[in-house]
This record gives sequence, C-alpha cells and structure tokens, in this order.
Amino acid sequence: MARRLTRGLSAVVLALAGTVGCSVAETRADWPLRDFQSFTLRAPADWIVIAGGIDSQAGRLQSPGVAISYDFGLYSDPLKPPSGAWDLQVQAGTIDGLPARWVGYKLPAEGTPPVCLGLHVPQVRPSSMGPIRFTAKACTLDPAQLVLARAIMATLHFADRSKP
Repeated sequence: MARRLTRGLSAVVLALAGTVGCSVAETRADWPLRDFQSFTLRAPADWIVIAGGIDSQAGRLQSPGVAISYDFGLYSDPLKPPSGAWDLQVQAGTIDGLPARWVGYKLPAEGTPPVCLGLHVPQVRPSSMGPIRFTAKACTLDPAQLVLARAIMATLHFADRSKP
C-alpha cells in the first residue's frame, strides 16, 4: 500500500521543486553564502558543512531533516539510480549556465520509501584527464525536505571554469 500511495511522488517532488514556493525563493538571498573554493552555494544558516573526499572535493551539507552530499571532481557520480530504485524521473536543466540533469527516484524499503533528488553537471570544466563534474544528492523520508534541497542546489555557482 505504501508503494501505491507514493507512486508518482518523485514526479511531484521534481515538479514542486522546479517551482519552489515564494517563501523559499524569497529567503535564498538571506541564506549565507557557503564558499567551497571550486563552487559556492547558499543554504540556511543552521545547515552544517561536513567535508571529506580523497580524489575530489566531496562532503555534505547537513540539517536535521535532510543531508545533501556533494562531489566535485573527475569521478563524480553520474547519478545512475542504484539497483532496485523505482519511480525514476529525469529532468534536463541548467545550473550556472551549464547543462545539468535533475534525477528523482525512490529507494526500496519497508514502509515509507526514502525519496532521493540529485543534480549532475557532466562538465564544469575540462581537464587533461577528462571533464571535471559536479554531483549533489539528497535522500529523505520527507519529500518536502527535497523542495528545500533543490532550492539550495539551484543556488550553485562555479568558480573559474576556464582553468584546467
């Protein structure tokens, strides 16, 4: 029954997140700018940054309701949904003037399935080893949190894209 109730939920999240409500849109300018050197984005002040990564710039932004993991580098996840994911929704777009892809899906689970929303930019800039990519992904039990996650991801701006 949970599967039937959540059928199409990813489509709703992508649609809602694409037209983020006025309250979220109005607060974006008030959100602090987070500078990761290779890129910046805005997020509410109570979100914390947890850095990591070995061969890329990876980490996550965390709030009590949802976390956004990010990876900026040669081997960033192209957002192929994991085995067993269902209700896949893909939407083309642009981020900071670059071609991007939004991906939404549900993960298999007992009861309410986690819903995920991701953003993939296949080439931020070239390098001698291949394109430098960016991926961000959030998964949560509360689809409303993905609307906020998408609003945060949409504030993404990349630093100098011409350097290899």
